[in-house]
Amino acid sequence: MQSEMGNKKENIKTKLADFPEEITEEGLKIYGETSYENQMAVLSHFLHNHPKRLNKERKEEIILAVREFLSRKEFRQGFDEDELSDEEVLRAAETPLQYDLFSDFFDVPFPAPKKPKFTFIDLFAGIGGFRIAMQELGGKCVYSSEFDVNAQKTYLANYGEMPFGDITKESTKRYIPKNFNILCAGFPCQAFNIMGKMRVHKKLVA
Repeated sequence: MQSEMGNKKENIKTKLADFPEEITEEGLKIYGETSYENQMAVLSHFLHNHPKRLNKERKEEIILAVREFLSRKEFRQGFDEDELSDEEVLRAAETPLQYDLFSDFFDVPFPAPKKPKFTFIDLFAGIGGFRIAMQELGGKCVYSSEFDVNAQKTYLANYGEMPFGDITKESTKRYIPKNFNILCAGFPCQAFNIMGKMRVHKKLVA
């Protein structure tokens, strides 16, 4: 086990050593401990909301997420992420519509309104049914959270945004923006749908 962990850290250090700019130990920790789903949550939320002020830790996190995304992208249309500096990577993420690198996050069936009237966050989001209603009213989602992996994938396909995971964890809650107008939260539906009742009935019969 220790040798596997050691190999993982060495692989991470080797990959980070290829980056044009220096990445701190904090950046190494983020890269090593963050899942790809969480990296996509960080990246997709940034692309759709692009906050103007970023501390050094957030910049490093976004840069690492962009590089991971580009390394998995089949068609880069002439871009080689290994040749891009950190400044170029961040600049591309700050102006995503000027490049075709991030079209996956914007070519979606339910885009946010271009001129939003208010902002909201979408907790326990499921596949995003409630978000449609809020967007129809003119709302823009600035944060979403859903811990079911399949629901996360569907949400990403619908809105171009990967929800963050378990909202009970501090590592998830730290991404909630300070300013928003409405908090939306779903609740477990097992007790209210037919499948939930069938499962409960089977347990009682058993």
